[in-house]
Amino acid sequence: MPENAIPAIIALIGVSLSVVASVFVSIRQFRIESQKLRNEYLHRYAEKLFDKRLTVYSEVFEPVVSFIQKINLRQIISPDELEKLSRGLTIWNAKNSFFLSARSEQIMHALYIDLSAMTDVEREKLVKNHDSLREFKKRLLEIYIALKGDLGIYALVSPSVITEFRAPTSIKEVAELSGLSK
Repeated sequence: MPENAIPAIIALIGVSLSVVASVFVSIRQFRIESQKLRNEYLHRYAEKLFDKRLTVYSEVFEPVVSFIQKINLRQIISPDELEKLSRGLTIWNAKNSFFLSARSEQIMHALYIDLSAMTDVEREKLVKNHDSLREFKKRLLEIYIALKGDLGIYALVSPSVITEFRAPTSIKEVAELSGLSK
């Protein structure tokens, strides 16, 4: 073997190792930068979604909470008020359903189906029977809780960050999560 072959082989091995290490470092750096960009995009998306939800959810909270309070106070509710609530929820849902989480959408859609299928006679029966109104109130509370969950009110995680977390599905779970239940 020629005398200068050994240093050349050592240099070749050194250069090869340097190239391999450089490729691995570049790939790792690319993955890190890609993840940063992805996280930044998701954060901006979640922030815009949260801001829009704050705006549009407030439009539906008032009539839902108002109706729940009427039931709680045992105020007389007319079938027309139930029809007005139904129409209001339908219009709101048509304009804003794409801001809802999957869970909120399911709850809102189920209520929409029930309300739209009700005849005038069924509305009349519902508003005259307090037990039926209490069941209806539970449905409204489901929407209320789901929407508040979308806003991150019952979560310890910022609503401006998209993460996987379990939102409460009932007032009882909210109480348990907040430590109010004993």
